[in-house]
Amino acid sequence: MKLRSIRIYIVIAALLTAGVGIGVTQASASGATTYFACLKAGKLTQVGTSAPTCAAGTTQISWSSQGTPGANVFTSGGAPYGSCNTGDSDIDLNTDEVYICQGGVWTDTGSNIRGATGVTGATGATGATGSQGANGTNVSTTSGIPSGACVTGDSDIDLGSNEVWSCESGVWTDTGSNIKGANGANGTNGTSLVTSPSAPTGTCSSGNTDLALSNDELWACSGGTWTDSGSNVKGATGATGATGATGATGATGATGATGATGPVNTTQWVWSPTIANGSDMEEIPGVTFLPKGTTLTLVSASLTGNFSDCGGGLGGYGLYLYFGNSEFASWDSGVIVTNLAPGTVDSPLTATSSSDLSLDINCPAGNYSGVSFTATFDETSPPSSYS
Repeated sequence: MKLRSIRIYIVIAALLTAGVGIGVTQASASGATTYFACLKAGKLTQVGTSAPTCAAGTTQISWSSQGTPGANVFTSGGAPYGSCNTGDSDIDLNTDEVYICQGGVWTDTGSNIRGATGVTGATGATGATGSQGANGTNVSTTSGIPSGACVTGDSDIDLGSNEVWSCESGVWTDTGSNIKGANGANGTNGTSLVTSPSAPTGTCSSGNTDLALSNDELWACSGGTWTDSGSNVKGATGATGATGATGATGATGATGATGATGPVNTTQWVWSPTIANGSDMEEIPGVTFLPKGTTLTLVSASLTGNFSDCGGGLGGYGLYLYFGNSEFASWDSGVIVTNLAPGTVDSPLTATSSSDLSLDINCPAGNYSGVSFTATFDETSPPSSYS
């Protein structure tokens, strides 16, 4: 079909779209037959020799000497698709591209009915000032339900509830609409970074990270198990910096307080007195008249002997060590004991006067025999200033 015929159909289609009715009539030549039809959207219906009654939206046309029916020209809102009759044409209204049907398939012809952009026309005269438009409506906000007089058509948003109110006949009315949407779904839990004194243990959530403070190693949780990532937050040791300049000599500090006089002549010695067989409340003399200010510290003690007649059981006998009039240590037992641990030890003791060291054995129910006692002491002599 020639492009001229295509343009005729385009003009007809454009006029129909705009709601303009047209009539097409062609004079009949002598002996020719006049045909009639209804035209709509580029298609002919009710074709015949009698004028048909065309439906609304269609146009009646007529012509002389009907020839072979021509091809159709269609329009579409995009590239045409679907089956078609060979020879038909389609104009894509989005791009003005012309398609043709060949062998029942739409094919782009490469032609376009849109010409080049024309030159800009001269600026038209300024139009007359239009009349003032009607007052528009207002949208206001309140911290609660709106009240008081209002202008019909106005709207109000209650900021307390996000409800929209409309003024109808001077009265505020709840529209039932709300500008606050539904709560969104909870987001996916994020990952955490924790620290531990050393390599982490126990269950964990995948994606979490742990920093072992003992070696600065990073651990990653994968599949619920901690795995060493091989990364470390501690960088390499930097190079040693240049030696700084020597600082100025500081001021002389204040003289400190005089310290206490230290101990003099600490010695250790062993006391093992001779103990004869005996009975209750026997006193075994020991070291006599240690100087005033002497300090004794009991290091260890041991006791052997037969105390079976002393009553037996806990408390069957008692062993008491005195330094002057002060009880230095005491033991209670009902059996032979070695390497005694002091039961009550007031140690060290310092003599407040010249004092002796003595040992008392308490055997309330009988006699004891074969007793041997050994004690080791640390002795610190009194300082020369002691008086």
